[in-house]
Amino acid sequence: MAELVFYDLPSSKPCATWSLNTWKIRMILNYKAIPYKTEWLEALDIEPKFKKLGIKPHVGYWKNYTVPAVLLPDGTAIMDSMPIAEKLETLYPEPSLHLDTGVPQKIQEVAVDTLAPWLLPIFIPLTPHLLSSNTSREHFEQERARIFGMSMQDFAKEKGGEAGWEAAQPVLKKFAEELNRHKVDEGPFVLGSEVSYADFIAAGMFEWMRKIDAKYYGMFMEIDSSLKRLHEACKPWMERDDH
Repeated sequence: MAELVFYDLPSSKPCATWSLNTWKIRMILNYKAIPYKTEWLEALDIEPKFKKLGIKPHVGYWKNYTVPAVLLPDGTAIMDSMPIAEKLETLYPEPSLHLDTGVPQKIQEVAVDTLAPWLLPIFIPLTPHLLSSNTSREHFEQERARIFGMSMQDFAKEKGGEAGWEAAQPVLKKFAEELNRHKVDEGPFVLGSEVSYADFIAAGMFEWMRKIDAKYYGMFMEIDSSLKRLHEACKPWMERDDH
């Protein structure tokens, strides 16, 4: 069977997945045992590569082209995590991601709309050390300054750091409650004993946090024991992270 091509962002050496968004798709590929190879793309190479693949740009988003993206064996290229998840679920239905429950979509919505505004000022300024080159680090800082309307240093000073973490506590606790309220039994996953795409959304974010700053990651895990339990339960699908 022909391999799927998975487009990911390289990290500083040793090169491995670090982005919360690409983790979602890598975990699907590993969970479903889909044959794939990774093509690492520096941030500045994403747009020309995806244009060449015929991928349409995002509409109304902060950037025209972003990872994750995949090139399917039939030559179809898809960008963005949820469309990719839906397509992979159609092509490789077992084991299921349980997209039909609506829970993954709900977790994604809460993570993006409610949690991200509190986490980004804390973690984005701490991210550059993970990037693979000085050029990528400079590009990352320039892009975020454009998006947030201020330097990353000012962004962290105004909304991040220890003060930002303390202010985020109610939102972090509510996110833990949201993850737990969908359980149908005592299993470690969002649905209980059944694995779903919701787990990869959450665990991908947890791993992103861990790689950026172990201190804040540890503090987040202490909010509710179920968070660490979920992250640990997803570790088998994080083992392949460098190719």
